[in-house]
Amino acid sequence: MPVDLTGAYERLAEAGHAYGPAFRCVRALWRQGDDLLADVRLPDENVSEAQRYGLHPALFDAAVHAPLLLPGDPGRPGGTGRLPFAWRGVSRQADGVTALRVRLRPSGDHTVAVSLTDPAGRPVLN
Repeated sequence: MPVDLTGAYERLAEAGHAYGPAFRCVRALWRQGDDLLADVRLPDENVSEAQRYGLHPALFDAAVHAPLLLPGDPGRPGGTGRLPFAWRGVSRQADGVTALRVRLRPSGDHTVAVSLTDPAGRPVLN
């Protein structure tokens, strides 16, 4: 089910999560059961920077902040979205990508499995 992103970044800013233009990379968001899927792409003015990084920080941040864009109250502790603070079992498979397909799948008590692929479906981070 597609998620309407109209005004989503403005709502985040009002809740105290202000993202600048380089970090507003989520272009589309869907729910598929408990999974959250996102299309994430660097803004045109940041594409040339992608080769400097294994994974551009703005692209990676947008991938994991996608749950904050869901309707609800993102500023409420324990609310709709949470930001990750610990990682385990992560490996990067590609460098310099400018767009991602994201799958966030709940995998236990306050944990999420993250899968990032390029638009062709090749693994970037898993």
